[in-house]
Amino acid sequence: MSKGKRMKKTVVDFVARESFANPNADRRLLAIELRRRIELMAEIPPTEETLIKMISNYRSKGPDDLDKPWTLAESVLKGFAVETTPLLLRTWRFSQAMGYPFSIRQAKWASYLGTVISNVVDLYEWSRAYASFEIGYKLRELDFTSCDLDGALIMTMMEHAAAALLGKVVPVPLLGGATLVSPSSVNRSIEDAYGAARIAEHDALFVIRSKHPDLGQNIRDSDDDWSVLPPLKELELTEEQIWIYVHWLTSLCKGPKWRDMERDEALENIKRLRQWISEELPKISYDISGSLLNLFERKEKISFKDFPYRLELIPQDLVERAGFTAQSPLNLPGQWPEAINRLSSLKIGKEKMESRNKKKTKTDSKGGTK
Repeated sequence: MSKGKRMKKTVVDFVARESFANPNADRRLLAIELRRRIELMAEIPPTEETLIKMISNYRSKGPDDLDKPWTLAESVLKGFAVETTPLLLRTWRFSQAMGYPFSIRQAKWASYLGTVISNVVDLYEWSRAYASFEIGYKLRELDFTSCDLDGALIMTMMEHAAAALLGKVVPVPLLGGATLVSPSSVNRSIEDAYGAARIAEHDALFVIRSKHPDLGQNIRDSDDDWSVLPPLKELELTEEQIWIYVHWLTSLCKGPKWRDMERDEALENIKRLRQWISEELPKISYDISGSLLNLFERKEKISFKDFPYRLELIPQDLVERAGFTAQSPLNLPGQWPEAINRLSSLKIGKEKMESRNKKKTKTDSKGGTK
């Protein structure tokens, strides 16, 4: 990495966590390994010397009491809710059988996550992720925020991809560059999605009314907007589809042309979005899942270059109708400048890896003919 170039938050967090998780590893060997993993995340890695300095800095701060092994006695001392005891004991039992560490910090997170995660294996992995990220923030002397982890926890894969495209969350990288994906054992409710969709549709139409001067009359008239569209349940959408519909509708109605639409035009665009969600999105999801499955079958690593910033997840026609310029992603809804910078770095990272793989293939081929 060139001097003066600001290091990505994703990279700094990753180095901090790995420095703490590998306290006895040789610093230079760890730096070499971290450079390799950062490249797999399609990020530009710091120099080896910079990484060695970062590793030394984070290691000097050391662990605290929360990073000691958990026992039931620690729950009593730390004041954990007694209701969490059965779940923590089950998780501790799993960690003992597997030979995995289970710290007080991880138990703290497990006590919260256990209210939404029903499977102990998933609970162990997710509590470890939250604890690890909290440590990374602590080492950097920052207040911990778990927004991106929360999104990865509760959102399904395709919903998370849509939210990432709109700049609402940042995908959480794992070792090797794969993306953290919500466990199937997380508790969800499709009624939550239906409720959000109903409000989103009402608000999208109310934005049209609010351009007129008599706000009081507009509010009274907006009562009609609750029932003007056919019930969404008639489309028999999955919960994932409904949430993606809500993400896009709440973004589109912020478009520069949306407020100036006639009500019938806005209704037509909402119906078009419904159609895209019900007919096109399943095909897109199928194609993306197929491409990821092919990578699995070829035993290749799935990295950020493969998911989740998939431009096919954008309803291009509707984006343009709302007044966003599809040809210039910087003008799309959400925090697109950040997303586009990310896409650019992914492309560069992908090209570098492909070039390196081609060179390696040629070298191996020459070596095999000797």
